[in-house]
Amino acid sequence: YVNGNLGSGTVREMSEWVLSVTGLVNPIDVKKNNGTKSGDVLVLTKPLGVGLTLNALRMDDCSKSMQERVFKSMTTLNKYACDILKKYDVHALTDVTGFGLLVHLNEMLDEKNSALIYKDSIPYFDDCQKYVEEFYLSGAAQTNRKSVEGKIYFDCDFFTEEILFDPQTSGGLLASVSKEDLEKLEIDFKENNLELYVVGEVIEK
Repeated sequence: YVNGNLGSGTVREMSEWVLSVTGLVNPIDVKKNNGTKSGDVLVLTKPLGVGLTLNALRMDDCSKSMQERVFKSMTTLNKYACDILKKYDVHALTDVTGFGLLVHLNEMLDEKNSALIYKDSIPYFDDCQKYVEEFYLSGAAQTNRKSVEGKIYFDCDFFTEEILFDPQTSGGLLASVSKEDLEKLEIDFKENNLELYVVGEVIEK
């Protein structure tokens, strides 16, 4: 917010920021970031680990191939995955950003539902385990952890926890979809050369 004059360069601190988006949208096509239903499947459209990789890059400890893979993922628009998802029974949809997968998932659930994450099905970029071992962790990931503290039960190793809290830049879409649509959805993504990972399911609380 520039005080009074757009050219003045005087910036006023604000306790609350407001985001305004101008445009047209068909209310029928709106996908909310909550509304999951028990029995839904949770799918993710990009691997996790962007935050860890960028930290490793800052430390000059990221291979060229790893950098290229992560940058390709970051520059792949979610528009293509969204266009496919719109054809199916999607009950909740969000993008995974700096808040990490678990904070966004927490927002998708209501008081009736919980989620079960398949720890062996979480997609992540190849060298991320090494980056955790090197302790290239971020403050943002720890803030994410604290924000949902007490709401999550872990039965996994420390690396898996960190990858689920890792902040993503231009991360993928996380969708809660009807289980009946999963097979067709997977075929649709494969035919369009797009990634799709089944990472969990929605269950009754």
